[in-house]
Amino acid sequence: MKKALLIFFMVLLLAGGIHAQKMSLKDEKNNQITAELSVFFPGIGVSYERIFNSKISLGGNFYWCSLPPFIINGFPNNFGLDTFIHYHPWGKTFFIGLGLGFTYLAYQNNNDNLYGAAITPETGWKINIKNAGGFYLQPGVKWSFIFGKGWDNNFTIIGAPGMLYLGFGYTF
Repeated sequence: MKKALLIFFMVLLLAGGIHAQKMSLKDEKNNQITAELSVFFPGIGVSYERIFNSKISLGGNFYWCSLPPFIINGFPNNFGLDTFIHYHPWGKTFFIGLGLGFTYLAYQNNNDNLYGAAITPETGWKINIKNAGGFYLQPGVKWSFIFGKGWDNNFTIIGAPGMLYLGFGYTF
């Protein structure tokens, strides 16, 4: 009788543990949306990110950044649209990322434009404001390298304006 009760309680404990694990995986929040503000130059961005596990996440973003005319003659506007992968080597806070997409540099003073494929390395931190699964801050830096048609209609490679940003996001 004692052996049967012991087995019964062990089965209940095991079943409860399995049910709790299924519930926690099902209820885990894996989607993030972030609004980004450039720190030094006028610039904004928005991104969506899907977390696959504690190390890897994929997403996409759109951003606009501009440089004042006293830095580069012509007041360029940098528009970008890309998809990215973030690698979190030590959990979900610090990340190293790489984006691949399209960037367009448009100058307001003349018709010299640069557009093409862009590779965008990025690094940053996701700092939860209260607890995991809610609002977070995301300071970071990214810099696009554009491969495409340049000012002289020939193939060129150029580094677009880098963006030091502060992101405000929500996990859902």
